Amino acid sequence: MIFNQLRQRINNLLVVLQVVYNMYFEYTMLFIILASSLELCFDDARVAPGSQKAFVLHCFDIIFTSVFGVEALMKIIADGLLFNGPQSYLRKPWNILDAFVVVVGVLVLSLQNVTNPNNIIWLRAFRAMR
Repeated sequence: MIFNQLRQRINNLLVVLQVVYNMYFEYTMLFIILASSLELCFDDARVAPGSQKAFVLHCFDIIFTSVFGVEALMKIIADGLLFNGPQSYLRKPWNILDAFVVVVGVLVLSLQNVTNPNNIIWLRAFRAMR
């Protein structure tokens, strides 16, 4: 019973490793980063709150933040967070930047619903780091 559970977890880890280190995964993530950057071009201070454009941009923000969060989570599962050797997720500078951008994205999305969006406009500037 325990060995079956262990074998299943190892198989799941191998699947995550195969996905994360696949060339097509990297190209897909680069395409999503490009699409996210294009979305940021349409998001400016002149977008009227409550408009259809603001709603669509908010939906894209949720989608992109979720995708980047899943990517970070998959890489953490594959490489370990910090103490799994030199290949750990937070030992690579680009991954530190990715984690920061994901945390800021989640903060922006959660604070937008709680406070006035004008109060967190400075946080939204960090989204350009994607």
